Amino acid sequence: MSKTTFIIMVTNGRGGVAKTNLTYSLATILGNAGFKTVALDCDVSETLKRKIDKRRRWIAHGENDVVDPPFDFNTCVFKTEIKLQRNGIRKLLADRIASYDVAVLDISGEFSSVQTSLAPVVDYIAMPIKPEETMLDSTLESYILIQQTLEDEPDLKEEDRPKISLAKVMWNKTRNITKECEKILDDEKDSYTYRTLKTLLRTFESPYGRADYYGVSIVEADKCGDKGERKAAEKPAYEMTRLCKEILMDAGLVDAKMKKIERN
Repeated sequence: MSKTTFIIMVTNGRGGVAKTNLTYSLATILGNAGFKTVALDCDVSETLKRKIDKRRRWIAHGENDVVDPPFDFNTCVFKTEIKLQRNGIRKLLADRIASYDVAVLDISGEFSSVQTSLAPVVDYIAMPIKPEETMLDSTLESYILIQQTLEDEPDLKEEDRPKISLAKVMWNKTRNITKECEKILDDEKDSYTYRTLKTLLRTFESPYGRADYYGVSIVEADKCGDKGERKAAEKPAYEMTRLCKEILMDAGLVDAKMKKIERN
């Protein structure tokens, strides 16, 4: 597969961890920074497509201050017969992203051959984690499976492996569920599983609760209800922007001012 397109894979072995909002927000920042960007909905549930369709309906109805997103959108659903063919998965992706600077992939919330086939050919993997106890084990299992896939990939040098970021999404220490997660990580600190997860987690935490408040991504805070709801969404939307900035700086695509870094 050609490496002229920088590929970010947003994935986790569980659903409902804000993959779609993170994909949408990352693509928005990249598009605004000047990258020719495509966001690919690779999930059969088509959550990203529904988000795009909602914005198109707003535009069609003449909503104020709503414009087309600064990136292209396409679907890339891997049917059963394709999932059994590693080269077929990679070829389908390559066909979708050939003309772009950056592609952001919203992958299905189940761990499958799609992730293991694509992991060796992407440039960066973002794995968001929400503060729920059952998410901890499954996320780390996904992480370990991807790492094993990279180690087993023939001819893939260690320095060429994609970076993997496990990011705390919408963690808020005032919420009991998050406190319980932190307690699990602390109580099980001698366990390889939890010790590893504690070490790998990025430090992002939001003091404002759910960063996808009313389905908010970074450009939708103006359309999530009445004036009070819009005001409440401003800070979570800011926090989502901050998380995306951390990820894209770590990937070497934008600088601290979220300006485009030219790639060689």
